[in-house]
Amino acid sequence: MKTGHRILPNASRGIVLFVAIVVLLILSLLGVALASSAILENRMSIGMRNLQLARIAADSAIAEARARIVSAAAVDGADRVCAQLACAQRGASASADPAEFMQAPSTRAVSIPFHLDLALLDGVDRSARLPMNPVYVVEDLGTSLAAGEDPKANPVRWFRITARAEGGTAGFTSVVEQMLAVTQE
Repeated sequence: MKTGHRILPNASRGIVLFVAIVVLLILSLLGVALASSAILENRMSIGMRNLQLARIAADSAIAEARARIVSAAAVDGADRVCAQLACAQRGASASADPAEFMQAPSTRAVSIPFHLDLALLDGVDRSARLPMNPVYVVEDLGTSLAAGEDPKANPVRWFRITARAEGGTAGFTSVVEQMLAVTQE
């Protein structure tokens, strides 16, 4: 009685084993490459999230500073804003780079911390955390009149607001500057 099985010679069995090992090796390398790509994409998305958190925090600090300046100007006048807020002075030797300016010891001494609860913002993941609260600095740049404006008119007092925030981890920092003009009454 014959069965339908043929026995392969020894050489043929070795070739099948070799081909199977090569195929498994190729599939393993492909799996490792896909896993590495997924890990890289995950790190990139975490980095983008941290940068966005830093920007949200810095922009929120700017908005807080603007509100405090306008409020102080409405109560005491624009020329007395620095009496209520600790204003910084950017000397002639100070760096024009906002990030370097925010790191200077004299600037840190007058930095105003701003508490931001990211969980209260719409569209922000509940797991979002900041390693530290954002800070901002207000500089009084003085007054000016618009070109051709009557010198008896109410001058405009200029303020520069610089905010610094870190998002997610300390390596992701956003520094934002904005000018604010307040009419003196």
